[in-house]
Amino acid sequence: LTLGKYFGSKMLSLQVRSQESGTLADGSGEKVAEQSGTLTFISPLGTGIMANATASATTTDGDGDPLHGVPGSDRTMYSLGVTVSETIGTLSIAESITWQDLSDSVTSAFDSTVTSGSVSAGGMLGASVMLSALISGTRSESPAPVGTTDLWLASLQPTFNWTKAALAFTPRASYSRVKSDLGGTSDSEQYGLVVQWSPAWWQSFVNVQVGADWNRSSSEGLPTPSFDQRIVASLTLRWGLSRAALAATPPAPLPTVPVATARLSTRSRGEAMLR
Repeated sequence: LTLGKYFGSKMLSLQVRSQESGTLADGSGEKVAEQSGTLTFISPLGTGIMANATASATTTDGDGDPLHGVPGSDRTMYSLGVTVSETIGTLSIAESITWQDLSDSVTSAFDSTVTSGSVSAGGMLGASVMLSALISGTRSESPAPVGTTDLWLASLQPTFNWTKAALAFTPRASYSRVKSDLGGTSDSEQYGLVVQWSPAWWQSFVNVQVGADWNRSSSEGLPTPSFDQRIVASLTLRWGLSRAALAATPPAPLPTVPVATARLSTRSRGEAMLR
């Protein structure tokens, strides 16, 4: 059941759900029942600024299976979330914070509290630069021996378009850190660059992509390893397509795993790709 009401430019909605599964026609079998409710409020805070707040509660009751040693469950989960988004010209920025608490009356080892926050940005900066960026942090708290786990993530990926030369440069960088009471601290780094050349000759007959990336992961108490490096090149040849079809059919992206052999695959209507 969903109910909604507008108050001018503001909107309030309530969703209630109940479901049950697992019971056979004769009443035997393990039953799982879930009830949940979600309240959402959306409101503009000014020109180009929007706020979204949600609150929800979910209860889950499940029968155990003593024959196979599976315990039942009696879980309750509460969550709160707030997101504020701003639009500045062609750039979109969003800040969010969420909180979630899970408790299980049958198995307390499943109890957890998770708090997270993030700031993201994406869109055009001028006529030739596109930006994608993210910073986030998450803390998860659970009973011993798991304890507390912190996760931090930062990533940046701009794209620079040089229209006259038909070139696009996309550098990217990301860094993450996990700090856990159970597993110590580990770090992960990833850096990369993709250069794409797409001249408008003969209805975009040719497309060339060259990419390189470097990544490494390190753990507390162990020597810091060197970077793993990967270089990939892609040549795409296309013919026999209309301009409209070419616009709707972008070149295939570079593969995410190393390519050890050259491969020629023929696509529909005379498109071929050589890697």
